[in-house]
Amino acid sequence: MGARPGGVAPLPGMKPAGGLPSMSPVGGAAPLPGMKPGPLPGGLGGQPGNIVPPFMQQAQPAPEPTPSIQQDDRDPFGQASAPNAAAMMPMIMPATNEVSIEDAPLMNEKSKKTMIMAVSIVSVFAIAIGYLLGNGVSARRELNIAIRDALIVDYELKEAGKLFDEAQTMINSALIKTGKREFDEQHLNFLKSNIGGNPLKPTLLTERNYKKFDAAAVQWLIDYYKKWDELYGLIQEHRRATEYDIKELKATQEQFIKLLETTYGVVFKRDKEGKFFGNVVVLGEVSGDTVRVQTDSGTYAFERTMYNPEGEDSALTKDPEKYVIMLGQESKAGLLGNATQSHFTKYSKRIKEISDLMKTMGEIQQNLLNKISSICSQDPAAFVDPNPEEGLQEYIARAKNMSAAAQASE
Repeated sequence: MGARPGGVAPLPGMKPAGGLPSMSPVGGAAPLPGMKPGPLPGGLGGQPGNIVPPFMQQAQPAPEPTPSIQQDDRDPFGQASAPNAAAMMPMIMPATNEVSIEDAPLMNEKSKKTMIMAVSIVSVFAIAIGYLLGNGVSARRELNIAIRDALIVDYELKEAGKLFDEAQTMINSALIKTGKREFDEQHLNFLKSNIGGNPLKPTLLTERNYKKFDAAAVQWLIDYYKKWDELYGLIQEHRRATEYDIKELKATQEQFIKLLETTYGVVFKRDKEGKFFGNVVVLGEVSGDTVRVQTDSGTYAFERTMYNPEGEDSALTKDPEKYVIMLGQESKAGLLGNATQSHFTKYSKRIKEISDLMKTMGEIQQNLLNKISSICSQDPAAFVDPNPEEGLQEYIARAKNMSAAAQASE
């Protein structure tokens, strides 16, 4: 039946029993699992297809790794199962609006412009915010400076106001006494001891910030400072002239009272040309309608008839040398003040001038204090230098130290 030696021939249509492997051709055997065919080493004469044990196989160089990420062969998502990148490209890119490589520079340029515009907008906003924040801090600082300087001006005005009020009281008292023809030496001593110049310092105008002050307040402050200079000038002149006339002024009251007690009259006469004149004379003893006229101290040369006509007044003009007219008290006071009391008249005029100026200054001072107080009453900004109250206290301390040093040097 054509059976091969050493084996039983299978029946037609049947596989060999036991699932034995088929025999290899002569001269070679089928390789076992895990074995590779190849020539036997060491010249054993093996032919291709011969089975070579693994320990006799020559070591093969390891394959170079591919650029792709290596995955374990057992990983179902590894390299073997990963799709080709080139194959995925159509899936990633949009189906429409195809972009070529030539369009890349244009896209980069647009991106740059967009980025520049975005940075510019952010920068503008940052600058604007910084500007607003800076202006806010600056405005709050200016408010504190204005309040501090208003407090300093208020302090200086009130310090000068104390001296002003005392001087004004003294001047007004002396002015009242001039109406009685009385000389007041007390006011002169006060002015000499206390008014040594303008009590307001020039730095009050030069070292303060009046940016937030009312324009009227600034003008009033300047005027008030100038008025103090003017007042000091008038006081200096008054002191000098009064001290020069002090002897006569001290005797004025007694002398004036004596003169007021004297009786005065007016006698008339005509000159050679027929003109009508009147002269003031001292009258002596009066007896009825007749009065004696003093021509010299203690000497009465003639008598005159008191003019007291009934009916028409033509008698005086027809015979003027016969009559005398007595002066009233008001006429005597005015006549004596202007003619025989010139030093006292000038003294009274100086005091009146000082009093009028101080009245004007008092009005300016009050208006100025009202304006300044409106700034002082504001609430200062918190957490911003300078602190108005601390600035005022530092100013006061420096002013007192300078005043003490000036007094010590005198």
